[in-house]
Amino acid sequence: MLISLHDNYQRRIAHIDNALPKAMHYNDDKWNRNLAYGTGLFDFTIDRQDLEIESQLVVGNYISFRYNSRDYMFTILRSEKSSDDNKIIVHSEYLSLGLLKSTQDPLDPSQSHTLEWYLTQSGILVNSGIKLGINEVPSLVRKIKIDGEQTSLQRLTSFATNFGTEIEYVTTLNRDGTLKSLVVNFYKKFDGINQGVGTNRQDLTLSYGKNVSGIKQTTDITDFFSMITPTGKDGLTITSLDRTEYDDDGDVLFFTRPGQSSIYAPQSAQRFPSRLIRTNNDYTDHKYSADGTSDQNTLYTLALNELKKYCDPSIVYDVTGFYDLNIGDTVKIFDASFNPPLMLQARVAEQTISFSNPSNNKTVFGNIIALESRASQALTGRLKELVDQATPYR
Repeated sequence: MLISLHDNYQRRIAHIDNALPKAMHYNDDKWNRNLAYGTGLFDFTIDRQDLEIESQLVVGNYISFRYNSRDYMFTILRSEKSSDDNKIIVHSEYLSLGLLKSTQDPLDPSQSHTLEWYLTQSGILVNSGIKLGINEVPSLVRKIKIDGEQTSLQRLTSFATNFGTEIEYVTTLNRDGTLKSLVVNFYKKFDGINQGVGTNRQDLTLSYGKNVSGIKQTTDITDFFSMITPTGKDGLTITSLDRTEYDDDGDVLFFTRPGQSSIYAPQSAQRFPSRLIRTNNDYTDHKYSADGTSDQNTLYTLALNELKKYCDPSIVYDVTGFYDLNIGDTVKIFDASFNPPLMLQARVAEQTISFSNPSNNKTVFGNIIALESRASQALTGRLKELVDQATPYR
């Protein structure tokens, strides 16, 4: 992989490339990227044998590379030099300092607005040089109140969360290495119908022993709770709200009633009761603090999102191997070690990529769904079985 070095004006000034014998080489490289924030970190190490290269790997400068037909530019935030091992360790983060460090003031609009309105009024698009690309919720309006300060990157993530979207940043470079464009896309959040970020890779099935060298499945209810009691600024609660959320079958998933300060997940409480002796109050409570929130509806939304994260067991697949996938891509995973064999649909939630040592590549999958199979009806129930195994009592 060719890695370009840029000065603080983004002009390309040098290269490091392990494929060229006479070029400066890098090692211990690790590119971490995630779906939740649309960003990533890139770290690498070089030997201190070229003073010119060393002088260019300074904080505030940039590095870039091209991967899967896309440009990625990182800002060098920290570099470490040691006389003991004669090495330089570089730590960089995807996107610009303006997004990573500039501060956004608290937000309190008088009425609901579209996503584009919030982007324009915040000044992020103008001040950071970002263009709005894909917007899959152009007519949706929200009243978003944010009491505390945030970085521009955090504010964009907050906008995405409040509008039920996933966020993606796309950089394009000019021939001289300077930034041509930085585009932010907002996709409807993945729900089995909408894809969100990434592509549905129906052409690819990951199988243990074939294109996957290791699959680790973790089912965990350590952080489980079925009821959340949120508190906002100055003791704000949700006691005046009356809300009900339903599943696809019309059954109640979540609810809160006037006079109650909590949101309840009744189906989760039934599966994972809080008491050894079952009662009508089998909820496991979690206290949630949002000190910067002074709006009841915003407090409810934040608390509900938190409850959704933890009211079901966490089932995560860590897959070791190298394959051509991007963040958000949906694939099938086949694991014959289960009886019956397990076929899942899952999305790439996190990736660790090493160009110099692909054996260190790792992928974390989320949005796990059990798929139908002609082999046995038990196959589609296997995911439920994994969840039930985490239940300490019936």
